[in-house]
Amino acid sequence: MESEGKASGSVTVINVIVVKAEDQDRLVDGMRQMCTNLMEKQPGFVSARIYKSRDKRRVAVHANWASAEAFEAAFRDPDVLFIMRKGLDIVQPEWHIYECVHEAPGSAEAEA
Repeated sequence: MESEGKASGSVTVINVIVVKAEDQDRLVDGMRQMCTNLMEKQPGFVSARIYKSRDKRRVAVHANWASAEAFEAAFRDPDVLFIMRKGLDIVQPEWHIYECVHEAPGSAEAEA
């Protein structure tokens, strides 16, 4: 498996969102809908995983994009901007763009 960012220019966007415990499920549902209905249709979108913390205080989104430019272009889409603004009542997103610099294969497959 090729490491993200090494040869292709692909990037990973990681967003860890602190949320009130009572809002975690609502945020997860909203992020799931956003991925399914909007992001999967964006040029350059590769994949995303959404995680919720066991303490119900955080949601993390790990998204892979073909390039930083593709990610940035998605957030100029009026439909994406509309959905993002709706979510700002419960969270303040703080995403960062990363390039993979090392990938260590494990000896066992993790269960999804």
